[in-house]
Parts: sequence; structure tokens; C-alpha cells
Amino acid sequence: MRNNILDIFKGIAILNIILIHTLWWSGNSYIPSSIIPQLALLIDVPLFFFLSGWSTIFSKRNSMQDIFGRFLKLYVPYILMVIVLIIFMFSSHGQFPSWNEISGWLLIFNQNSDGWPVVMGSIWFLTVFICIMPFTPILRYISQYRNASLLYLIISIIFIGLFSSNSEFLNYSIYPTVSLRLLIFYSVFYFLGIYTAQISISKRSGFKIICVLSVFVIADSINNGGFMMQENKFPPTLIYFAASMISIIIVLIVKNYESNLSKWSNSSMGSFLTYSGKNVFYIYLFQGFGASALYYLIPYYSQFHWIFVLFLSYIINIVITYLLVVIISFVDRKLYFLYKN
Repeated sequence: MRNNILDIFKGIAILNIILIHTLWWSGNSYIPSSIIPQLALLIDVPLFFFLSGWSTIFSKRNSMQDIFGRFLKLYVPYILMVIVLIIFMFSSHGQFPSWNEISGWLLIFNQNSDGWPVVMGSIWFLTVFICIMPFTPILRYISQYRNASLLYLIISIIFIGLFSSNSEFLNYSIYPTVSLRLLIFYSVFYFLGIYTAQISISKRSGFKIICVLSVFVIADSINNGGFMMQENKFPPTLIYFAASMISIIIVLIVKNYESNLSKWSNSSMGSFLTYSGKNVFYIYLFQGFGASALYYLIPYYSQFHWIFVLFLSYIINIVITYLLVVIISFVDRKLYFLYKN
């Protein structure tokens, strides 16, 4: 069972991820101000965890067997992405990656992909998500009880505040690319998605919450001499949490207009966003190829104004990404059909 509104939100979120990786990687060579990439981080990975939590209510079962099935649906496309990466690296370097590199990719902890840096450089979220998935039944159970949900959120936010002060305990690694700090931080957004799946917020209340969050973020920016989302993202802090909550609140406000969004989903742009939402994981996996290809292509048009360079780079990134998605999603679904039969 799918929800078109959820797919539209996912589509918007993934298009912004493509923009973020266009701005932050090759974009550093021509964008004159850091404020633009920093602002793009207001719609970022936390929104994906929120939307993923929301999507769990459309699953009839959330047993460990069901979760293992979800893991396979993530891991098989990931393996296909690794195969494409090996092919791309051979085409650009004239030799295959070493077995150590390939085994690191297969285990999702090698974040180096020489020549195609954004591919593995942006895949860190996957291990965090895989580590959170097994807790889905517990989190769904907690979400049924208001007091238990509030207690969980309060304790988690306290921990987020504590690890903002660089607590060594919370930096303990439970996997090479996943610390307890990351697990707690992103599990809060995942849980919020579950808890608020059937909830919306009025414009009045939402605006008040956004104002409070904005004041908190702006005060920190003034205190630290600049708006620094990237510095608060790695590792995540209470400031990044507050800034990320702004996009969550906006989604909860927009949910009041679900009927209007349902009608709009049939438009050309709505259909494109819905397609993007349905294929969001494929797009996330392969946007790294589009973003990395820009390093090779930008020198051919870097003489133009930076706004034009950014616009063209973003379009090129989208085109390369979606071409790969169409091909690989087709292969993946054929493999799934053969497996089922």
C-alpha cells in the first residue's frame, strides 16, 4: 500500500539531497558564498528518517522477518550500485579496485571511491538506517502510548543535548560508520515519523514552533559568528536537530492540505515528484554518480556566471542520476521477479 502524499514529500526531499550534493562537493569550486549550501541543509537526511518512520504504518507487518525482507530490498540495489561503481572506476582508472576496497563497500564501511567521491561519500546514512530498522516493532509499540512516547522523546533529546558537548560515551561506535550518537539522533526522527503518521499541525501552532526553532538556530549563529549547519551535522548537535525540525513541522502543516496535494499529484510536476518518491532509494544510491561526474564536466562551462553553472550542474546531476535509476531499477525488479518465480 502506497501513499501518494508521502511519495511527494520523499520526492521533494531527494531532489534537495541532489541539490545539496551539487552545492557541497563540486560546488565548492565556484559558489562564492557558503550561506547557500548551508541553507540547503535545512531539508536533509533527518527528513528522510522522518518520512521512513511514517511509511512503516503502511506495512501490514513489522516483524523481524518483515524487517529482514526490507533489509534485502535495500541491500540488493546497493550491491547493484557497487557493481556500477566498479565499472565506472575501471573506465576512469583503467584498473579494477582492490579486493580490500570492494569488500569494504560490500560491508558498507568503506567511504572512499576514488575518482567518484560522492558515491560512497554520501552512503553513510544507509548503515545508520539499517541499524535503526530492527527497532521498528518496539518504536511502533511505544508510539501507541502518549506518555511513553513523550518520555522516549524527552530522554532522547536530553541525550542529543549531552552529545552536543562531545560526550565520549555517546561517540562509541556500534559499527565502523555508526556511533551511538548517530543512532540516537536519527532514531528520534524515525520515531517522530511513526508517532505523527496520523497527526497534522495547524498553521498557527506550526508557525509558533518554527519561530521558536528559528530563534534558537539564529541565536546560535550569532553566537558562533555564522550559520554553520554542516559543522553541526557532522557530528549532529542540538542545533542541527532544531534546524532539521523546521522541515518536519512544515510537513506536518502541509498534511492539512492532503486532498489538494492528491489532486496536484496528477499534474506533470506532481507525477515527477511521485515517481521520485517511489524510487527514492535508487535515486539516493545513484545521485553520487551524477554529483561526481560534475568534477569532470564543470571545467567545460566554468567560465559562465556561477548561478548558471549551478543551475546547469543541478540539471546534469538529475539527468545522469535518473538515467541510472531507470536502468538499475529495471534490472533490480527483473531479478526480484526471477527470485519470486
